[in-house]
Amino acid sequence: MTVETAKRVHIVLIVLRAVTSVGAGVLILFGQVGDGSVVRAQFSADIVPRQSEKDLGLAAQPLAEAGDANAQWMAGQGFLSPPDADPAAALKWFLRAADQGHGLAQRDLGLLYEAGWGVEQSLEEAYFWYSLAALHDSGRAALRRDALATGLSPEQRDSADRRLRSWRPWKESPIAK
Repeated sequence: MTVETAKRVHIVLIVLRAVTSVGAGVLILFGQVGDGSVVRAQFSADIVPRQSEKDLGLAAQPLAEAGDANAQWMAGQGFLSPPDADPAAALKWFLRAADQGHGLAQRDLGLLYEAGWGVEQSLEEAYFWYSLAALHDSGRAALRRDALATGLSPEQRDSADRRLRSWRPWKESPIAK
């Protein structure tokens, strides 16, 4: 197997570990077809342990610290994992990612504010973050936004809508850190 093939296998393994269901594993099989290597992945129980969201979040922290929005969202997800969930720490990472325009982080902020988990409950703030996430084609966020809208006063909706119109994403600079 070439070095390049080994790198591809490693990437495939990381991705499959992240997306497989609980208890599933991945068995990588190597073979030759013609003059090129072929890699096949087979799902099988307990062959390779699945990485937990907490492990993935911890692994993402160096990139998150450097300003990568997706890594910040993953770090936030890691802090929501039981048994020792820390929603206040998740909130920090979600805010950093959401401020850069990360739709999933915006949706997750809506969830935290709606539930009051790690932050003071604010349906108006949840409505704001769900509305931003809905712009990224998040159907779940749009449904939650619409459900919350019926419980907000017209003034609260107008206030959130003014914030939405003026909101702009910004990218973190690793140099500024």
